Amino acid sequence: MVANVITPKDINALSGQERTEPWPLGAWLVALFRKAQNWLEYQRRYRRTVLELSRLSDALLADIGLERNQIEEVARRLAAAASRQ
Repeated sequence: MVANVITPKDINALSGQERTEPWPLGAWLVALFRKAQNWLEYQRRYRRTVLELSRLSDALLADIGLERNQIEEVARRLAAAASRQ
């Protein structure tokens, strides 16, 4: 028994589109990998910034215009800004 195989020509006929290049699965996987990589880099920067700022005394934080309860928000903004560059 021979298995039925769906070819790109069959898909073109069903979709009404003429697609000559391969289906973009590879491009999709690359985009997914980059998105995951960017998210991991954002998380790394966020955690490191929180850690570094948390180590500062209240007096040093006041010198740079921060209060301890603002550390997480500042870390989120800095990590996001670094991700956009």
